[in-house]
Amino acid sequence: MSKTIELCELAQIEDEGLRAFDVEGESILITRIGDKVFAIENRCSHEDYPLEDGWVDEGHVCCSMHGAKFDPASGEALTLPAYENIKTYSVTISDGKIFVVI
Repeated sequence: MSKTIELCELAQIEDEGLRAFDVEGESILITRIGDKVFAIENRCSHEDYPLEDGWVDEGHVCCSMHGAKFDPASGEALTLPAYENIKTYSVTISDGKIFVVI
């Protein structure tokens, strides 16, 4: 059964910023790229390193450990050494607040 959780104000996430939240036992990473907000699992599928320590490059979330890139819309692992996709979460914005469905 899915559940919608309020995370934060949209204004608290800078463009190309990364911020992690612990939600119901899961670490979820929020990023805002232009007008879009994405929620993905906060771990690189290569060595379970937290993606919140990384950066955004050309619309992709990059791991600071070895530089693996992920598509924040699909969770697809785009570059080695990561080869497994990561989980994504549905995001909605309402009244200037970010909500995620888990």
